[in-house]
Amino acid sequence: MIKLSPRRSAATAIFVLAPLALLIASSNSIWPASAQSAGPGRVVSRDELKTRLESDMPDRFREGLEALARLDEPGALDLWQSALRHPDLQLRQQAWRLYRDVSRDLIRKEMVPKVARIALSSDSLAEKAREAGTEVTVWASLGDETVAAAPEYFLERLENEGVAFAVLYDSIATWQQARAQGDPLALSVTPEYQTRSAEDRLKVRIAVIDLSRRTAPASGYSDWMGDVENVVMRNESFIAYLDVFASDGSDDSIADHIDARYTRRGFRLAGFYTASEFEEAAPRFFPGESFDSGARSNRSMQSDLKIAGAEGSYHSYEETLAEFTQLAADHPDIARLVNLGQSYEGRQVFALKVSKNPELNDSTKPDVLITGCYHAREWVSVEPPVYYANQLVKGYAADDSMKYLVDNLQIWIVPIVNPDGLVYSQGSANDRLDSVRLWRKNRRPVSIEGCRQGVGVDLNRNYDFQWRLFGDEPCPNISDDLGGSDDPENEIFRGVRAETEPELKALKSLIDDPERRFRAQLDYHNYSQLVLYPWGYQMSTSPDDKTLSALARRISDEIFKVDRKQYQPQQAIQLYATTGSSIDYAYGVNRVGAAFLIEMRPTSGNFNLPESQIEMVTKENWAGARPVLEWAAGPPILESVKAYQQGSDGNFTKLVYSARWSRARDNDDQTRQLVVDTRFPGLEVGRLQLRLQFSRPMNTATEPVATLGRDQMPDELTLSVETGTEGWQKTVYQNDTWVGEAVIPHDDDLTSSWWLSVGAADTQSFKLDGLPQTVAGYQTGAGRWGGYEDSSGEGSEGGIDKQHRLSPTLRGDGLMIFVATPNGGERLTAGEPFTVAWTLPRDSGFVPVQQQVWLSTDGGQNFAPITEDIWGIVDRAQVTLPQAATASARVRISAREGVLGNTLFGDSANDFTIGANVTSAAGITFVSSELINQNWTDASSDLSPAATGPMRMTITLNVTNTGQIGVANPFLRVAGVTRGNVLLTRDAGSSPTSGARQSIDVGVDNILTPGETIQARLIVGLTGKKKFDLMMELYGVPVTGSITPGSAVRVWKGKPRAK
Repeated sequence: MIKLSPRRSAATAIFVLAPLALLIASSNSIWPASAQSAGPGRVVSRDELKTRLESDMPDRFREGLEALARLDEPGALDLWQSALRHPDLQLRQQAWRLYRDVSRDLIRKEMVPKVARIALSSDSLAEKAREAGTEVTVWASLGDETVAAAPEYFLERLENEGVAFAVLYDSIATWQQARAQGDPLALSVTPEYQTRSAEDRLKVRIAVIDLSRRTAPASGYSDWMGDVENVVMRNESFIAYLDVFASDGSDDSIADHIDARYTRRGFRLAGFYTASEFEEAAPRFFPGESFDSGARSNRSMQSDLKIAGAEGSYHSYEETLAEFTQLAADHPDIARLVNLGQSYEGRQVFALKVSKNPELNDSTKPDVLITGCYHAREWVSVEPPVYYANQLVKGYAADDSMKYLVDNLQIWIVPIVNPDGLVYSQGSANDRLDSVRLWRKNRRPVSIEGCRQGVGVDLNRNYDFQWRLFGDEPCPNISDDLGGSDDPENEIFRGVRAETEPELKALKSLIDDPERRFRAQLDYHNYSQLVLYPWGYQMSTSPDDKTLSALARRISDEIFKVDRKQYQPQQAIQLYATTGSSIDYAYGVNRVGAAFLIEMRPTSGNFNLPESQIEMVTKENWAGARPVLEWAAGPPILESVKAYQQGSDGNFTKLVYSARWSRARDNDDQTRQLVVDTRFPGLEVGRLQLRLQFSRPMNTATEPVATLGRDQMPDELTLSVETGTEGWQKTVYQNDTWVGEAVIPHDDDLTSSWWLSVGAADTQSFKLDGLPQTVAGYQTGAGRWGGYEDSSGEGSEGGIDKQHRLSPTLRGDGLMIFVATPNGGERLTAGEPFTVAWTLPRDSGFVPVQQQVWLSTDGGQNFAPITEDIWGIVDRAQVTLPQAATASARVRISAREGVLGNTLFGDSANDFTIGANVTSAAGITFVSSELINQNWTDASSDLSPAATGPMRMTITLNVTNTGQIGVANPFLRVAGVTRGNVLLTRDAGSSPTSGARQSIDVGVDNILTPGETIQARLIVGLTGKKKFDLMMELYGVPVTGSITPGSAVRVWKGKPRAK
């Protein structure tokens, strides 16, 4: 270890930057063959590895990917881009699965410098940095020792070359903390770009542009001036533009700036003022308006050591991180803090994921991104994301509108995209208009060989989409800039190339991940009171302009309702083009259907919004954000229907129809299937009550239009609210269920089914998805929703749901008994209870006093009673099935009236199965499991409210007949399952947990023959990630003789996982 000299020289910083081409082209390092899977003795060059990663041959791609995953040296990030952008989705997903594990470390080692004392002169250090193609910033130099900010990879290279060094601070942020605490070493090595002289070199002026004197730009110059949010005031004659620029302050220097920035671009100035001067001059150019130049005094010598946010309501970086950390700790079931990566100075770029079971990635839920503070000086842009996080998390338990959003979306809140810039800007007070308070970019020093040097990149001009427009030449030509600047000193500097900044790489590790399905994005800025949407780089509208403009208007309208502040909705390209922007990238690359940039208060003036306005700004923008979140959750469906008729007690207790939409069978997150749990064979004449449960809270200002009809008459009956207990109600969310009734008439049509038609709209005016089999999703680029049809499968705006078929009318005055269950085809378990249900001819004058249930095991030839006498007015009974094994079981109901003693009979229409335990002659073995992070809902008839859970697991079993006797109509039975987990693939009418039955498909003969093996696929709805047990048995009917019962087989024990 070398000793630090007692004398230090805070020399002017030297930016040591090799030509960018060297970052890849000169990096021909050789790696061990074992790291490349290239075979004994072989080494693989970087070019060859890049070729493998671009190959469309899966095996060759995977060889390259395995080698890349082990690569830990400079340039690895660039190679990863080849894998992450592979055109084959499956290969790209494989790359992302590995990249998630290494990305943060790679970004940190390659891009986040440590402050180190190095045993080299500054010239020698510069030469080694050029050789390595690495960015190194010299902070202090004295003879053969240099203090510099250098990334970890470069320091490792020096170590390998025998150069001694000592790390003084792990990051620039750590150095800043030590400096703020008065650490002598930290104070002695301050780099020039973080000194007062560097701050003073940046000037703040207000340029008043005379629009009447505008001319064509000079040859080689564009007429692009900058960012619309820098427009302080505007009318038909003048524009006042906030200009922050580098100058020594001399008249000649300022004149040169005016000439290059304005005159040669065709703008003539009516004045070029300091902030205090413009405060006095503003009324002359903008009658009736005023400008507040802020505090007049200079910053104190120690003001850069304090956090401005600590003095008032604005959040500092540390306060925001602490608040999000606490939210995640207090609400782990719906909030999770995620470290996306590090900034240049070593601060965490973090996100709060707000969603039910946030540790899981649920592919059934759309993602939404909410960001703040791309630009350091826009302190108020941090506040809406923080406010939204609190509203969603803390409102979850009490507010069903919050609960719905959290349950059905994955909301990612990144409140501070630019943490280094915010910390620097908050080194000045909010009421100042100095170069620190008005800092815009991040804080990475940049130097372009043959051009200029400066500090910082505009993160909202650094995205790799239309990053540089045609005809805009790179630096040193900075006069033709369009949409972003090539000048490192310019506050809208786009960067040396696209996506160079660690903050952006951290954010892109989230937004580019193919497992994410971002449907909406809200980026917060100030000021101008605008709602902007793509495109920002061109005047042409996007294919989704109709959707975007309608949502933007909705955002504006909802904001206005709060405090009557008008936010103008418009395409992002207003005065000038913007290139490499976040919303253009989101829409153009990641296909985010609703990407918006919100410029908040004020309409004009400056960025120093008084803290007294924070509360109202957050409230009005929350009102504007909610329609976007609700839109992102997608259109509603009629999720379940239950129909009841009056039981013997006169109440609606007789369930005659129950059906629900489920994704359980094949785990395809783009399709659903209708599961009918109950359908009585006939509806009695009289009152019928229906419970219509929708997937989300609905618009209660109007009742749904619900009708019942037969054949070509869909609206024979109209459902209506008849009692105070009917109407809008809550099942999962407030106002997600509507209850109404109709009267089934007495007529001669006893064969036509009753079809239910339902039309309704939610609070966003979304109609019902009329064909819920296909899950609706917004199709970016097509300007419409896909899978959002009417009941005929047409259109893209939803319509009427006509998916539910109820049974025909029963003849109420006919002397008939209809057996509803079992009615044929069921596979039931011997020795277990089962509910038998039937319908009596109540309107015929037949009044039974005694009833009995009979069972036949030979297809109805012979019956034996299986119940004692039953009271005459009931229409269901729970019976215990005998220890029998038959595929030809039927039930008979006998009912005797009390006057003449006449008896009516009613039989099951078809055979059902009573299965015996045949597990002793079966091999039930585990094959595989797959864990699927999808929410599930099980709205079966015997569970209310619906059971739900965060994930499901598919378990594949081999079932083998190991005996000598064939087994007819086999089915699996859950002998035991812990943790309240549910078998989603069970037979209709089956218990959801222990006792659940699942039929096995063994072909047309329905016989599992001796020695035959079939596969059964179970889907278990899990209530959590804890260990659980699953025990299974095989039941069926021995073809000949009998089979001894066997013990249940444990097919799973442990935590849910793929295996």
